[in-house]
Amino acid sequence: MKRYYLRATAVLVAVVIVGILMSRLGGRIDTDSVFDLSIRPENIPKIVQRIRDFNRVVTRDGKKLLELSAAEASYFKDDTSVVVVSPSITFFDDGEEFATLSSEQARLYINGNEVDAAEMNGNVNVKLEQFRLIADQLTFETDQRLLVSQGFVELKSPEVSLSGSGFALHLGDKKLRLDSNVNLKLSKTPVSAGESE
Repeated sequence: MKRYYLRATAVLVAVVIVGILMSRLGGRIDTDSVFDLSIRPENIPKIVQRIRDFNRVVTRDGKKLLELSAAEASYFKDDTSVVVVSPSITFFDDGEEFATLSSEQARLYINGNEVDAAEMNGNVNVKLEQFRLIADQLTFETDQRLLVSQGFVELKSPEVSLSGSGFALHLGDKKLRLDSNVNLKLSKTPVSAGESE
């Protein structure tokens, strides 16, 4: 008897819900618009090419500027950018390696054979001489040789720990900027003028 009342109540609730929907939709219910569970092909980006063990070198005037490697690269139809997995970018100055940049994923903006910019996301790690930079996201602009992040970043070395938001680092002049929430810690006691190291 209890089951009968439960079923009758469930049917009554369903009828009331359908009645409300019909009154709001003018007597017609398009179930596709109410419950759209279909995957439409036009909403899925079309991969034109997928490359494993991706590698690209950018040179200017015969000198190597950067070398990019990734576990996988995906090119999409009607898109000039490339999505790469586990990218690593090595920067060169007069043929000498001076910095590396890695992350979980990146979107590279390609112009012919040149990489104009890279948007790095997930566990971004930069090694620059004795410094190490950690961020969630970072953009690299190739022409300006500029690293930019609007989010929180940490910059560490054996002597200094620096963190903040609104980060910009120019790799050419090695100028650093942090706009807000700046925190600086020195882990080595400075030596005064009268003392020897």
